[in-house]
Amino acid sequence: MLSDSKIRSAKPKEKLYRIGDSDGLCIEIKPNGKKYWRYRFQWLKKTQMMSLGEYPIIGLAEARTKRDEAKSLVASGVNPVEDKEKQKKAKHDEYENRVLFKHVAAEYKAEKLNNRSERYQEAFQRALDKDILKVIGDKDIKEVTSADVLTIMKKTIARVKRQKNHGTGEVSAIQNRTFIGGVMRYAIATLRAEYDPTYAVKNVVERPEIEHARPMEKHEAAQLRNKLSNYGGSTTVRNAGLVMLYSMLRTIEIVIHQLKCLCDKPFKMSCF
Repeated sequence: MLSDSKIRSAKPKEKLYRIGDSDGLCIEIKPNGKKYWRYRFQWLKKTQMMSLGEYPIIGLAEARTKRDEAKSLVASGVNPVEDKEKQKKAKHDEYENRVLFKHVAAEYKAEKLNNRSERYQEAFQRALDKDILKVIGDKDIKEVTSADVLTIMKKTIARVKRQKNHGTGEVSAIQNRTFIGGVMRYAIATLRAEYDPTYAVKNVVERPEIEHARPMEKHEAAQLRNKLSNYGGSTTVRNAGLVMLYSMLRTIEIVIHQLKCLCDKPFKMSCF
């Protein structure tokens, strides 16, 4: 029988040769020094040889275990070589037939978000690119887990904190979970997934309390109006500030909408 020391000391020769162990197991030494495990067995009155892996990647104990498994297959009427090929093909087919999260996400955006605002679609794509696809983009959608979603949420919070932008990242993390949930439910509806992993982590990250700015006092509003009126910078900035003061519009509403005077004249505060 073989031992590790005997295998290690086996030197290559001009031609391939084998050293037997037991029950059909042997080590094959090639002229280039490579060593491979082989299992010799009888099948339909013919001798066949099966590869069990390379030494020392596969050690002696593991090679014997593999030999015993193959031997059991032979005893039960299954050719271990053919069985190995079937398993290999099944794994290959399974890999080729994977439905990747990134593909379903793209389909979901095209099919389900086409009636949403451009701003919402951009937010969805930005979340995919920055946080989501880096973790689960190349993963079979059936294999996306709650742990994956939680990882994405934690990484999102960490990213926002590193950037030191406004906010702590919780809102972005919750939004990302919502986006993932939409993709997963679409996959369920199209029979490509069986459950939504975002449900289990729904309350793990909580939305922080909103701290609204303190309302201005009457005299503060007057001071702001005077400062804006005397502002020597951009006319657009001054006018936008005055519009906000008089109309109580939010900053984002001023930024994203084109202001037009109802009197069809060039924009002047006298129109209000």
